[in-house]
Amino acid sequence: MPEPLTVLLVESKEEAACPLADLLAAQGYRVQRVTAPEAASAIVSSGEPDILIAPSDLPAPALAALCRRASEFAIPGLVTVPADSLDAVTAAIRLGAYDCLPMSAQGTVPAEIVVAALHRAEASVMRRRAESETNLHSRQLAALYRATHAMTLSLDPSQVLTTILVEIQQLLHVDGASVLLLDPISGELAFRATSKAPELCSLIIPPDQGMANWVVKHSRSLLVNDVSQDPRFYPGIDQLTGYTTRSLMAVPLCVLGKTIGALEVVNKVDGDFTERDLLLFESLALPAAAAIRNAMLYQDLLHNHGLLQAVLDSVADGIVVVDPEGIILLHNPAADQIFGVPLSRARGANIRDALAPYLRRVKVLSPKGASIEDYVDAITSRSGDERFTIEVSNGELRILDAFVTSIQYAEEEGGARLLVWHDITQEKEVERWREELGHIIVHDLRNPLSLARVGVEATQMFLPPDSGEDVLQGLALALQGIAQLERRTDILLAVNRLETDRQMLNVTSLRLEELIERAADFSSFEAQERQVRVIMDVKGDLPAVYGDGEVLEWVLGELLHNAIRNSPSSETVRILARADAGGITVAIEDQGMPIPEGQRAHLFEKFFRTQAYDGRRGSGLRLYFCRLAVEAHGGQIGVECEPEQGCRFVIHLPLTPPKQGLTTRAVGSNMA
Repeated sequence: MPEPLTVLLVESKEEAACPLADLLAAQGYRVQRVTAPEAASAIVSSGEPDILIAPSDLPAPALAALCRRASEFAIPGLVTVPADSLDAVTAAIRLGAYDCLPMSAQGTVPAEIVVAALHRAEASVMRRRAESETNLHSRQLAALYRATHAMTLSLDPSQVLTTILVEIQQLLHVDGASVLLLDPISGELAFRATSKAPELCSLIIPPDQGMANWVVKHSRSLLVNDVSQDPRFYPGIDQLTGYTTRSLMAVPLCVLGKTIGALEVVNKVDGDFTERDLLLFESLALPAAAAIRNAMLYQDLLHNHGLLQAVLDSVADGIVVVDPEGIILLHNPAADQIFGVPLSRARGANIRDALAPYLRRVKVLSPKGASIEDYVDAITSRSGDERFTIEVSNGELRILDAFVTSIQYAEEEGGARLLVWHDITQEKEVERWREELGHIIVHDLRNPLSLARVGVEATQMFLPPDSGEDVLQGLALALQGIAQLERRTDILLAVNRLETDRQMLNVTSLRLEELIERAADFSSFEAQERQVRVIMDVKGDLPAVYGDGEVLEWVLGELLHNAIRNSPSSETVRILARADAGGITVAIEDQGMPIPEGQRAHLFEKFFRTQAYDGRRGSGLRLYFCRLAVEAHGGQIGVECEPEQGCRFVIHLPLTPPKQGLTTRAVGSNMA
């Protein structure tokens, strides 16, 4: 129900009874009576009355001043005039009266005339209020727009918080404002900015205390005009600052359905907080929360970008990121130095264009047969991992491991491409020296080993007939040891020839059963020494295969040697051979430690070493040689491991004669 209008009734003299006042009260108006024109002018200036009624017998200057003051505050001023005096009516209108009320000599005014005049005045008041309400709403909307615009002008968190405080104080006419944010890790609510007491910044409000905590917890706004009567009020802040909080409003800061903190204002300057103030405050909280969130995200982005750039700057490998169209997005200084391309000046350009002037310095070493065009195509392709070995002549000769892979980010279709250039010049040089050293050692060993073998064989031939069994067995063991050393030297040379396609296979028709038996016989001494039993499981008549018998015997011997070393004492190693579609599959099973899954993909790589059951590590060449030799025969080699069941090395050899040339493949088996 709307509140009654207030009528300020100015009287010429103070009287106990007033028929006009009684009539106004009967019509539902709130009447305020006063006799002094100065007091009436002060009341009008306060804006409290809605309608003014003054007598015409006031001094003309006083009446004119009172009418002007009422007009300034858009208050209809009615003047009572003698009923039979047209001159008085004219004078009142001239002095600024809104309307006139004819009064009889007895001081009465006809009720119907008073009601009609008051209705006209009341309509004027309602229009003024509507206009004032509209103007206020427009001003508030304009102020809200200005505040929202000001909040979004900066992405600096400190500047954003300061702007929010300034705009809140101007818009709501409050004595103080604060921004409180939740710590994302601890969940504690702390002051991040305040206009009244800078010492509050970073102060944590005790959990479950204070109106701001209540607002954040319930995601609801709060308006309290007397905080002393509200148990949710936390007086600790006032005790710390010496400030006195009388009234308070708090609203939650929400982004995407998640509450990140609260805005709080205290002590409205001109009276109590109203529901309109709260609605305006809530409207201001929406852009404030978005501005704070954006500033925090931008700060995190700058921090992460700086961290990423610092990491990239510290990495010795050259790194470049290009978008699906090949545009350079990111690179590090090492990319400039390692490849000799000034990418710092080419950022935003296409990687093809940036590399084009420098490609004459580049030579692709692997994969075999790949060209520089293949390398550039791999850089800008949309999927798949590619690895090249390239040689770059940029003042000095460098060999680079050039890796290209796809990156999926921000759910963008196609993602980006990551280029990594790792300088392996020293590694290649060390590898070359190691190979040359191996060749030197092999060649230097061959003649002494041959002499040792001839010497032992001659000793066997010329032994006296009565030589003891121990002497004969010792010479046999010496010959077997010499034979194993000779095989190791031959394998080192064979690896080099297979890598360079210079291994000429002596291809003949072979019975694989015989090769298996010879390999088992060759490893019998080591099996006896480790107390490992070797079981051969060759079912049926196997078809003949074509290959180099000596090389394949070496392969079977090396795999068998590996299985024996990987088996604990008193265990069994099985050799299985089965004919299948298109060839023969041989499996060698041990009961030792399974090879970790992460190592299996690298097991047949050069110099990759695993630890055997006896704790010894190999050279990393034996399994690499096996792979090269099997692939030179057009076959496949692989490994299978099961927990607590050891490992199974599987070879598949085709029945067709091998073609010279190497591939890289692996195979599993379903052999029983």
